[in-house]
Order: sequence, then structure tokens, then C-alpha cells
Amino acid sequence: MCCAIGLLHHFKPRPIGLKADPSNAPALIDAADHQFIVGKLYSFMGARSAIVGLKGPIDQRHIHAAKTKDRPSTSTEEKNTGRKIHDHQNRHDNDEALAAQRTMRRHDGIKMQRSFEGHVGWFFHTTRLNPNPPPRQEVLPAETKPRIFNTMKKADIETFFQRLSAADPAPQTELNYSNVFTLLVAVVLSAQATDKGVNKATEELFKAADTPQKMLKLGLGRLTDYIKTIGLFRNKAKNVIALSQLLIERHSGEVPRTQVELEALPGVGRKTANVVRNVAFGEPTIAVDTHIFRVSNRTGLAPGKNVVEVEEKLLKVVPKTYRMHAHHWLILHGRYICVARKPLCFNCNVIDLCAFKGKTTAA
Repeated sequence: MCCAIGLLHHFKPRPIGLKADPSNAPALIDAADHQFIVGKLYSFMGARSAIVGLKGPIDQRHIHAAKTKDRPSTSTEEKNTGRKIHDHQNRHDNDEALAAQRTMRRHDGIKMQRSFEGHVGWFFHTTRLNPNPPPRQEVLPAETKPRIFNTMKKADIETFFQRLSAADPAPQTELNYSNVFTLLVAVVLSAQATDKGVNKATEELFKAADTPQKMLKLGLGRLTDYIKTIGLFRNKAKNVIALSQLLIERHSGEVPRTQVELEALPGVGRKTANVVRNVAFGEPTIAVDTHIFRVSNRTGLAPGKNVVEVEEKLLKVVPKTYRMHAHHWLILHGRYICVARKPLCFNCNVIDLCAFKGKTTAA
């Protein structure tokens, strides 16, 4: 580019009607700077070549200084320099942001890996080394942390369950199952999911695999396709395959009855074990889920800060006569009447026994 500019400087377009006269070279140069022929380019070597070898001095009066309008001014150069610095700083900031994002992604990956080990790998890292591992405590979501209300009067607790029993003498779980194994799988899949959604997914699944052996033969990929409409289906599918393998290895394909053995299965916590023991084996257990946790605190029946504390209090205050079905009564009451956001107190048959101060009305 510089060479081309230099050539154009030496070879100016020839002015119209101008003859090359060596004796008037400066005037010719000045004229050549102001007159151009559009579309044609002529060599103007004669005038400049005539300057070479002149004996007399050259008159500088008609020679203009080099034009500076196309040269970058000081302010322009400062702007360009500032722009370069700004661009460099932006690139530096972007590089730092990308590095931070990569670090966060690495941390998220580590968290996901640890979470996976905590759910599925828990059996491989713990139960094989310790045949009697400590029970795992289920943690409720942050929004379900209890608000401690007034405690229900002891004399009203008997009446409380008496009315619930009269409204539904033989409550049943709303999960569909055909045997103890399918019940266990359905309860595992119901974590952070609705019973209706689980029943929709397991309708076809249990036709294809209703035993641990069939579940292993089905495989992880096909199992995942069956339950992909359920939340957290990938981890749940891995848990179902892992517990099926363990049932075959340790229990000859049968679901164990004890709390410790059930909680040793992948994906099975305290609540799941209590549900299986209560529904399948007729044990008077109380599985505290989100609904029971809310009802127990809101009504003042058994207020507590965590599921274990609520469970222990319920086992103490619920009369033995009603303990077998207390789990289902409380779940159904919390699911359809004592709902989370705005309880339907105007449809509640135990409203006069409830210690909740924020009761709603029909209006």
C-alpha cells in the first residue's frame, strides 16, 4: 500500500493543456496537484525529471507544504490508542469471565458427582463396608421448614382421629402396585413427584417388569424411557436398577421387612421404608412426608423442626387404635384439605380442634 501511494505521488495525472516546460517546474508541480483528468492517467515525468540537474536555485514560493488533512491528528491518535487499550481490557475481562465460568462448571460437575455418589454410590461405598449403616435422614425443601404453632390439646387428639376415621374408615395409598416389589419401586419414584404422575408412568412399566429379575433384564435405558415423565427420572432409574440388583444378591429377590434393611437399599430413605412397612407388612409406622409435616405443625398435633422429630412425636400422641391408618389420614388431609398455600378450613371437619390461628373462611 505504501509503495502504491509513493508511485502515485511521483506519477501525477497530467493537467489538461499543460506542456512540460523544465524552466517552470515548480509551477507545473503546483498545477498538477490541482488538475486531474477523470478516467485517464498520464505520466508526468517530464516536469520532475527536469528538476534534476538544474543549475539555478528553485523558487520555493509556489511549493506548498504537504497536505495534512489525511494524516491522523493528535486527538485521533489518542482516540485510537484509547480504543486499543479499551479493546485489550475487554479481551482481558472476557478471558477472566470465561475462566470463572469454567471454574463454576467444574464445581457444578463435582457437586453433581458427589450427589450421585450420595444417592446411588452410597450403597457401594457404605453398605458393603458396613452391613449396618446408620439411617439416612430425609431433608425437606427449604420452603417446608416448619412454623411452630400452638400445640393441640391432648384431649382433642382422640376426637381428631375419630372424625378422620369416620370420614374414611379404610384409607389406602393412591399409588398403584401389584406386589411388594412394585410398591417399593412406586414409592421410590414418588419422591418429589405426584402419585398421579407416577401411576401414569408405572402403568406400562409394571406390565414389563414386576420383579427384580425382570427389572434388571429390562435394563437402565428402557427403564429410563418408561419413567422419563417423572422428575429426577435419571437418578431414580439408576436407584431402581441398583436396588433390584441388591435384592437379588442379599434377599433372594424379596423385599425385606426391617427398617435397617430397607434403608440400606439405594434410593430408599426413612419415609420410603416406613410406607413399605405400613402398606405391605401392616406395621403401625408413620411415614412423614411434606403433607404430614405441614399438617402436624399447622394443627399443633405434633410440631417439630424436622421429619424425625415429627415422627417421634406422632408415635407418642396418636392413640394406638388409630396408629395403623394415621399415616394415610394425615396425608390425604394435607393433600386435599389442609393444603400448603391456602388451607380449605371451611371444608375441614376438625376445624374446631385445630390450633392454627390463620384459619380461612368460605369468603
